[in-house]
Amino acid sequence: MKRRRALLSLLSILGLVALGVVAFFSVSHILQYRAEVEGRLQRQSFDTLFTFGKLTRTALIRGDVESLQAMASLMIDSKAVCVQIVVGEREVLAITREGFGSSLELFPLLRLEADRIVTIESPSEVLDLALPIESADGQQRIVGFIRIAFDGVPSARLVRNRKLLLIGANLAFALALLAPVGWLAKRQHVCVSRRMGDTLHPKDRSQEEVLVAGPLRIDPGTKQVWIDGCHVKLTPKQFALLSHIAQCPNRVFSDRELVEAVWATSSYATSADVKQCVYTLRKRLAEVCDNPTELIANVQGFGYRLSIPVLESDLTES
Repeated sequence: MKRRRALLSLLSILGLVALGVVAFFSVSHILQYRAEVEGRLQRQSFDTLFTFGKLTRTALIRGDVESLQAMASLMIDSKAVCVQIVVGEREVLAITREGFGSSLELFPLLRLEADRIVTIESPSEVLDLALPIESADGQQRIVGFIRIAFDGVPSARLVRNRKLLLIGANLAFALALLAPVGWLAKRQHVCVSRRMGDTLHPKDRSQEEVLVAGPLRIDPGTKQVWIDGCHVKLTPKQFALLSHIAQCPNRVFSDRELVEAVWATSSYATSADVKQCVYTLRKRLAEVCDNPTELIANVQGFGYRLSIPVLESDLTES
């Protein structure tokens, strides 16, 4: 028993340590994976914005606004939720994806540097970037900016799916790891229960032992009764009444005592119920007994008793 208890404690500790290690590496993996996904989104977005910026400068020099609108529409259909082009104080172009729920500041205050992308503070589901537009006269003056808010939902969805996958894997691992511990704990509990049952006080165990009174043999565990070795089928009330008076043979039990013992849960039982139960009990006993009225005797004005010729000193057998 001590070895089994020690093994259970050791397995529990090892299981908790293993779960802690797995949880630590799972969290580390999620953080690393998120950084990789966000880094990949940022690199792709920077490359896209630089390419779009070159095409935009060419289109602005030519005054080809239709080409700008076509390119912006393609961006909206694929990666972006908002495309904005501002030159001076004039908004040349502004297109926002239909159904996009968050609001973006259309004219943010920007500190622009030549050929340097600026990240605009925007809702978490977008990566909002701006690239300065330089003058075409070669003086390196910043005359406007190109802004593209890239959709970050697909990247966030990748991270969420990976997180759910790891959670499911961790739960499966925990169940597989703790199943032996649970089985061993259950076995330990059963063994302890059996040992406690074996060490019960004799007074507590007597309620489950066979009761013998004269020709009667009553088994409380199986709810069976024998008279001189012949089995008698009784109803629950009949069994309860017979068992109660058999505990003290030849002692007279009043109707009130029998009502309290047999009909403890009923507030309507009376002496009439006792008389009816004794009557039906005697009829059942008459099937195997010649003198049921003598066995369960009526002491006029006092109650009933189990009449045994010789009082047994020990009413129970092991």
